[in-house]
Amino acid sequence: MNACARFISPVIVILWALVGVSVSNAQDAGTNRYFALLIGNQNYKHWDKLSTPHKDVDDLAEVLEQHYGYDPDRIQVLKDATRDQMFEALEELQHKLTEKDKLLVYYAGHGALKKDGGYWVGIDGQKNRTSKWLHYRRISDLLDVRNGMKAKHVLVIADSCYAGAVLRGGDEEADRSEQSRMAWLRKMDGLRSRKAFTSGGTEPVLDSVGSGDNSVFALELVDYLRNNRDVLDAHSLHSQIEKEVHERAFKSVGETEAQAPKFGTLHGIGDQGGEFLFVPKGKSILTASVARDPSIRKKIRRRGDTDSVEEIKLNKRQIVYTSTGPFHLGDENIEKRSKKWAKLTGPCHALDFNLSGTPREVELYLEAYGAENTILHVNDHPFHAAITQRNKPNQRRPNYWSKTLKMRLPNDVMTTGTNRIRICADDVPHPEHDGDIDDFQIRNIQVVSN
Repeated sequence: MNACARFISPVIVILWALVGVSVSNAQDAGTNRYFALLIGNQNYKHWDKLSTPHKDVDDLAEVLEQHYGYDPDRIQVLKDATRDQMFEALEELQHKLTEKDKLLVYYAGHGALKKDGGYWVGIDGQKNRTSKWLHYRRISDLLDVRNGMKAKHVLVIADSCYAGAVLRGGDEEADRSEQSRMAWLRKMDGLRSRKAFTSGGTEPVLDSVGSGDNSVFALELVDYLRNNRDVLDAHSLHSQIEKEVHERAFKSVGETEAQAPKFGTLHGIGDQGGEFLFVPKGKSILTASVARDPSIRKKIRRRGDTDSVEEIKLNKRQIVYTSTGPFHLGDENIEKRSKKWAKLTGPCHALDFNLSGTPREVELYLEAYGAENTILHVNDHPFHAAITQRNKPNQRRPNYWSKTLKMRLPNDVMTTGTNRIRICADDVPHPEHDGDIDDFQIRNIQVVSN
């Protein structure tokens, strides 16, 4: 039997777009739509038949639907697919998905490695002819944001021979407290990702051990996802099953041939450092959107994607954190004219969040970045300008970065339920000058009730 014939190759490509919406129960109607394309190639015509891919994709489909709330109408299962069928399914999703959609693609079947890179082998592919193999480069092209794949998060999980050929390395995960972990998850949720998670490196991987119905890798993957009860990023999933997969393989084939799962980035196709998140039913990452104030008609040019808010039940002390990308307030574009003054006008941006109790002696910590001539409103109460700094000697531009504000607010400014913070141009006349209101970024808001 060929060395790779007893092995399978699942690849999961998971693609999420999480733009200004709440991630909750994984299927919020009209906002987050989760798609899955699950490919299980088992009964090959010219390669040795495999024993587990069909069971692997069926089990994964069940977990996604039952535990993560995927709509069954958006889970497509392809069994014994040709190269063209795999390509066409991915291409259809490339044209179909929007920035509010997420995709999971799982490939289980033979993998191959040539000098020009790795392949998924179609069910009718021949041993020494690549015409019916699907090259990793073509898969990457279909997932590339520049080629029209709008979905935000892409994760490729590959349980195949030589699947690690698609990787170029990944970041190490740091231990985090629960509070910092949630903040990190929200940050990863807002950044586009193109990642890969493989069952091994550039070596063959096990189809099954003994009389098992799943591949060694798929068994651990599906089992962990089935028992997971918390929001889980793909990197952490890799870390959780890496050792177990290697130990199972070691017991079967020994140290030299034992596979070790890998995790890394698919470079050059739009990755921004984000992460794909598995969100079980009943779990959520609370998100508040940056939205144009209804009273402002001017079109907003916004660069940030999401604002994430974690609500903590109010006891003696409540802290509400938000983490957001930069967003644009507008451009001044004032001509230099002698003895002329002009005032800034432009859109406001609103951040909504919830308090579960009545705050007392509120302190607002606001880390504001890269804005000038702006004013802060809390529930329509105006406060002093958020950023006002002057040039230092010999400095061409003001230093508008890393400005942290600590404000003590009146007790009646914030209330139980929804609260709104707005950042607006100050509408105050200024001396003639050229300039703009640059990217204003709220990095962290803490509402502390003592």
